[in-house]
Amino acid sequence: MFFAAAMGIVIDPNDDSRLWAMPAAFIGLCFLPAIWVSVVRNHPRRRRVLRISTVGIMAIAMLSLLSGFGFALAVPLAPPTALLAIGAGFIFQRSGSSA
Repeated sequence: MFFAAAMGIVIDPNDDSRLWAMPAAFIGLCFLPAIWVSVVRNHPRRRRVLRISTVGIMAIAMLSLLSGFGFALAVPLAPPTALLAIGAGFIFQRSGSSA
């Protein structure tokens, strides 16, 4: 989604500068390691990579709230961040014993 937004800005910037494509591309790059370990089967460091990606994206969302962007960046980041948090085991974790 963020790479598509970046390419849209590069191809047809309207009245904006093409430099606005850089933040969208950077956010897209932050998701690439999580996508890679989710596609590769039985990756030995899957959970670790997902957790690092989740924390990085959450930090970007928090920084956007503190900066002038407000909710304009935090809201589109919420669904993929929630999916990363589920995959990383931050939320909806199973208990250690299964009955």
